[in-house]
Amino acid sequence: MEESRPALEKQGLRLAAISYDTVGILADFSARRKIGFPLLADVGSVLINRLGLLNELQPKTILKYGVPHPGTFVLDGNGKVISKHFEQDPKERETVGAILTSAFNVKPVWWKA
Repeated sequence: MEESRPALEKQGLRLAAISYDTVGILADFSARRKIGFPLLADVGSVLINRLGLLNELQPKTILKYGVPHPGTFVLDGNGKVISKHFEQDPKERETVGAILTSAFNVKPVWWKA
């Protein structure tokens, strides 16, 4: 996502990510990976649960319990969700270009076909 951020911002789009990790863990991760968009902490997976994103395949007894299914929300300028894309497998991620193409039937400017 970070690699796509400059091109997205040129199109007036912004990124944010949510995780069940603590603010400290996310701050460290963001600094190490040079992430330039907000990483939001949802300790206890409260919002993740409310949005129906909790990965129920993880047993409550392991550290990874609370991890959400990987996914992307596309919001308009008013904060309304206009598109959602989610994967069941945390190792499988749709690219930003593929999401924008499928959601809006438009290839991003940086897309190289």
